Amino acid sequence: MSKKPNYELDFSVPPGWVQLPVLENRRALRGDRKVAAWAAGQAQAMLGANAVPEEVAPRAAELANLTYEARARGAMNGFALYPPRRRGLVGILDVKRLVPDRVYPELTFDALRKIYAKPSADTVGDIGEEQIDLASGPALRVHCKRAESRDPTGQSVVMEGVTYAIRPPGITDAIVMTMSWGALQLGDHLAAMADAIAQTVKITPA
Repeated sequence: MSKKPNYELDFSVPPGWVQLPVLENRRALRGDRKVAAWAAGQAQAMLGANAVPEEVAPRAAELANLTYEARARGAMNGFALYPPRRRGLVGILDVKRLVPDRVYPELTFDALRKIYAKPSADTVGDIGEEQIDLASGPALRVHCKRAESRDPTGQSVVMEGVTYAIRPPGITDAIVMTMSWGALQLGDHLAAMADAIAQTVKITPA
């Protein structure tokens, strides 16, 4: 990745999203004491003062793992959705930079389609893609489902997600926002939430 961008990124999320500490010590993908301390405090705050350690510890471990996974994906921002009316994790949200490289020296929409809208072995069903205009610039929107391995046995679960690859005018990077979830019964609601978040993205010169 290139050096610090010459622009600032801002967006907003609705209530229920927890911001993960992905940037500080971002190369630490395990054993980060600051992440462990943050996760323990965040888990206690989410579950309440009366929550017992047997409840807090699994939530803290989940929050720490989500942080490490977001760092591994190269996220600039990472969030986890814990709606107050539902128990447990519902979705995750990453925002990251995509910079030109030798394979894609210019991030055209054809290039973005090859990166984000091309079927692969884990694709489930059809991929929906369209080019739309956001306040931050033109964007490729991709909506798809994928089978992901989630445990040591190799058992897969189907994850649904919406990706926005945004090409703000005046910069060479693309800003990529991806929201994914396993609660397929909430797919329409969560896809609409992803669309609403994408509409709030703002890119301004640094």
